[in-house]
Amino acid sequence: DIEHSESAQERAGQQSRSTEEPTGFIGQSVAMQSAFKAIARAATSQAHVMITGEPGVGKRQAAEALLRARGVASEDAVVVTPSNTATEIFGSTQAARQVVWLRLEEWSAEQQRAARDALDGGAGRVIATVSQAPSNPIDNRLAARLSECVITVPPLRQRGEDILTLFTSFSDQFAEDYGCEAPQVSAQEATQLLQAPWPGNVRQLFNI
Repeated sequence: DIEHSESAQERAGQQSRSTEEPTGFIGQSVAMQSAFKAIARAATSQAHVMITGEPGVGKRQAAEALLRARGVASEDAVVVTPSNTATEIFGSTQAARQVVWLRLEEWSAEQQRAARDALDGGAGRVIATVSQAPSNPIDNRLAARLSECVITVPPLRQRGEDILTLFTSFSDQFAEDYGCEAPQVSAQEATQLLQAPWPGNVRQLFNI
């Protein structure tokens, strides 16, 4: 069991820190390492998982990293969003072994009831993402069921050591996509990046 746990941690850490695509789910900061460790722990079980964090921190990327750490290909998982109907939510959860429920805070009361019924009916394993302090409350019973494991993705303001690494990863990928040279960041620009408050988190940095 110990060897299995360490192997899962290695897989989660290696894959999560990959810079092959600009996902933003990389970093060496203490806050991100805590998130990687939480993913590794969740990967050793088939428990339901709740991924929390502010908008723009990379909760979907965390869900994808968890799927990889569990040995599940992304195409083998069903992804459900607020645009799906209650029937689609219930049906996909009954049919699939691994389901990702995105932006749970945006789901209607009917959708949340359908999701709760699916879990009560012994559905497949669910990975749900929810923003902290959502404007629409989450059904208490649904939240309790999904919180068998909880992964918290930190905001960018708590990841100062990762900001320039993220910027470089994003700009290198864009340069490759557009066939141009990646921009060189001056000392002044680096200071501006590091001192910015980043209320939109990694998504805001990516867009800039």
